[in-house]
Amino acid sequence: MALLLMAAPLVAQESRNHEVRKGDTLWDLAGHFYGDPFLWPCIHRANEGLVANPHLILPTWNLTIPPPGSDCREGGLVAEAAPSPRAGFSRTVFYPRPDDADAGLFLEDVAGGPIVSAREFLAAPWLSGAALPVERGRVLETLGREAPGSQLPETAHPHETVYLSGQGDAPEIGERLLVVRYGREVAGHGVVVSPRAVAAVTSVDGDVWMTRIIAQFDEVRTGDRAISMTAAPDLGTGRPVTVEDGSVGRLLGFVRNHPLPGSPDIGFVDLGDPAGVRVGDLIGLIMPERPAREDQTRTLPPELVAESRVIRVHEGSATVRVLKVAEPVLESGMVAQVLRRMP
Repeated sequence: MALLLMAAPLVAQESRNHEVRKGDTLWDLAGHFYGDPFLWPCIHRANEGLVANPHLILPTWNLTIPPPGSDCREGGLVAEAAPSPRAGFSRTVFYPRPDDADAGLFLEDVAGGPIVSAREFLAAPWLSGAALPVERGRVLETLGREAPGSQLPETAHPHETVYLSGQGDAPEIGERLLVVRYGREVAGHGVVVSPRAVAAVTSVDGDVWMTRIIAQFDEVRTGDRAISMTAAPDLGTGRPVTVEDGSVGRLLGFVRNHPLPGSPDIGFVDLGDPAGVRVGDLIGLIMPERPAREDQTRTLPPELVAESRVIRVHEGSATVRVLKVAEPVLESGMVAQVLRRMP
């Protein structure tokens, strides 16, 4: 079976320059140069004199691409650089296994760090279940202003001051809140809750709370909700082990609906805490046994078509990131089964 190949990250050890081409974004450039699109603030900070709005870069601009390192840390939330290649293999962690050349391309679990980073956990969307998170406040406006005549919607930037219209008890100075936005409803499992940023409270004036963006995952706009932070689970350095007869559920869908979902799309399965699912578990997405389209008297066997990593778990569902795809046939309702479980 053919696999969809992913581009190898180009992890530089010293600063380099990149001339912006049509279609470039900071997100894509971070994914290309660092292997992690969440490191885009690193590039933005290195080019703040040129890039006023991180959501808009123009062709012919010459950007500095710094090496990932201490400059890619945000308020204590470390954005990890792409793992180093293993000795004896090429520059990337994607490689054919030497003892099974026909097995295709695999993503090796690189030892030495958490299999799911704290940043990836915090940025992961989830399904709300029966009740929405308790709302602490809403984004009122930012301290900065968009350039006069700008046609772009106003959005907060990393490290910018954001005012919240607070609700209920005032937070402590220094308390961190998660800014989220609600998306579509998934029948029986609530709505999609998408984290946008982590904001630290800097001052409180009645029902107006001043915060600073210390980690940003997506656009932050007026009306976005602020909720209490959920403590990250123990993201140890262990690696999942193969299990037999792992928990079985269903794929509920993806955050972004498009014709050919695949790596690294984010999706949801109906396997949560009650099923014993943990962050880091490996879940296979399986085409079930089914009648052949051309001959209904014949039955096609089940087939593993993709593997995904659990990056967040809730009571009735888990959020997964697709790691590799053997066949581009991912769709809601297909079987999801735990293949490897965290120890």
